[in-house]
Amino acid sequence: MTEPTDNAPGQPSSLDPFQQRLKEAFDLHNAGQHSDAESAGRALMRINPRDPQLLFLLGMVLHKTGRSREALNHLELAAKLQPQSARIFNGLGFVHQGLRDFSAARDYYSKAVELGMLSGDTLYSLGNVCYQ
Repeated sequence: MTEPTDNAPGQPSSLDPFQQRLKEAFDLHNAGQHSDAESAGRALMRINPRDPQLLFLLGMVLHKTGRSREALNHLELAAKLQPQSARIFNGLGFVHQGLRDFSAARDYYSKAVELGMLSGDTLYSLGNVCYQ
């Protein structure tokens, strides 16, 4: 999962405080510290509850911690707020695939590909759900 970008190590951050904290929450998630990432994300929700990347992060954290139905609420809102984000649609495909809703997963993975996400993982997942 990709997070907000930052400057090279040793250089001052160009991110505002919210974006810096969001990046740290993504780092926690990527390090497998899902509980800490969720806590950080929930704190950020009090600041900006409609940030699409924050909603995406919380959706993926919730899915990883076994709360996929709750994850869909966050991801669907993120997709409405940022409808050109291939990464959000890929996340929706991933969660629907985990829920064994292969038709919805296919549609979301297809949308992610249409928006430019051509990673091997996405294409493999699309093929897999089509096979299912």
